[in-house]
Amino acid sequence: MREDAFAHFGTRLSGAEATSLAQTRILFQLRAAGPLAVRDLAARLKVTAPAVSPVVDQLVRRQMLSRGEQADDRRVTIVDLTPKGRAFIDSALLVRNERLLAALARLNEGELATVVDAFDILSRVNGEMRREERDHQRALVR
Repeated sequence: MREDAFAHFGTRLSGAEATSLAQTRILFQLRAAGPLAVRDLAARLKVTAPAVSPVVDQLVRRQMLSRGEQADDRRVTIVDLTPKGRAFIDSALLVRNERLLAALARLNEGELATVVDAFDILSRVNGEMRREERDHQRALVR
């Protein structure tokens, strides 16, 4: 059911290059966070670095990501969006937002109230998750 909800308001673009859910998640993470070490990207996605690496490789081949070395430790691989990757995500966000607005316009007052309540719940849970992630990162630094 959760995958159905994400797919319904997914970022598939008609006429654009298709991306898998894993690829899209990586692109969105990098748009939000900026350049990341592969291990940090994996941690944000709650998967292992070996699970992320093949997907990163695909996105590098498609010229949506660039790969480099960390300046102070050449063993660390840094990935970032290319202009093509950023344009894809920006287009995906625009399509998603237009689609969401069109769907909201079809709702009656009661349904809109339900959606507002759901967004309030999601916002609360998201805030809790961000605090937990921040606390976890602080604990790792200590």
